[in-house]
Amino acid sequence: MVDPTGKTDLLSVARHVLRDELLSEIPADKKYQALMVANAMAIAGREAALGRLDTPPPHYIASLLQLLGKQEPEPEIVALLIGDLRDGAFNANTERRKTLHRILLEEARRQLEISNPRYLGSDTSV
Repeated sequence: MVDPTGKTDLLSVARHVLRDELLSEIPADKKYQALMVANAMAIAGREAALGRLDTPPPHYIASLLQLLGKQEPEPEIVALLIGDLRDGAFNANTERRKTLHRILLEEARRQLEISNPRYLGSDTSV
């Protein structure tokens, strides 16, 4: 996803100014808060580029719909998936189980790229 608004660049510049130019001027008892603000700015920038953390991308929902053979809206499809998991629908080591694993892993990676890219070894700080 590309950020056509330029928010990513703006957040990146603001974050770098905060960290590289202002942080040394901030009183010691306020540095932690300033670093939290810088981190929030980085997350917001990555959300602008990769999508919101709290909103699954359309391809994720479409993949789940196809896997489950359903046409339910998003909240219901997640509830159906949870029910199928509880009922053991994916316990057998089948292609369907492998597909679900791939779908969930891709979404987990996307969320980590936004919230904590260093965990994946790919710090794409904004």
